[in-house]
This record gives sequence, C-alpha cells and structure tokens, in this order.
Amino acid sequence: MRSRIENGAVYVSRNQDETDGFVAFSDGYLDCLYLTPEARNRGLGARLLSKAKAESPEGLSLWVLARNEGAIRFYAREGFYENARGDGSDNEEGLPDIQMEWRPKEVKNGNPA
Repeated sequence: MRSRIENGAVYVSRNQDETDGFVAFSDGYLDCLYLTPEARNRGLGARLLSKAKAESPEGLSLWVLARNEGAIRFYAREGFYENARGDGSDNEEGLPDIQMEWRPKEVKNGNPA
C-alpha cells in the first residue's frame, strides 16, 4: 500500500490542526478513502471521491469488504456498481470482498459515448 500511495495521488482534508480524511488513488484504482469518525456523514467523503473521479477519466475501481455495508451504500450512491466478488483469499483480512467500479458518463464499456 505504501508504494501505491507514494506513486499515486493523495488528497488530504484538514480541519484546523488535524487531518479528518484522505483519498489515495492511482491508475484508475482507489487505494483508500478514509474519514475520521467525527468527519463522517458531512459530505467530506463525496468531496474527496470527486477529486479522484476528476483525475480518473477512464473511471475507478476498488475492493470493499462485503460486510462493510455502509461503504457499499456510499459507493453505490456515488455511482459505483458491483463488478466481482472475492472469497477473501486475496486480501489481508481474509474476508469476502466486492469489487466495485465507476465509469464516467462519457465512457461506457471502454468506449467514449
């Protein structure tokens, strides 16, 4: 993860002297979107995600743990759809996960609309 973040883009949101969230992405893959508990449900996640979308003209993909229903609902609201499921053998947690994708309206099935 460290090398992906170091070689990708990272946007950090700060609230006075403290970081309240960040998004890290590279090459069409959303590595991480994190918000402190205090920063949740205030639109910050959507704002950070919009930065990643704006810099990803072909779209974004990500993996989310299947049990993280709040994150799945958030990404679905933001235009992501389920693309694949995993059994957890490819993640650190060893838990079932879901690949989600977002494509801009101009790009459908890999082709400009």
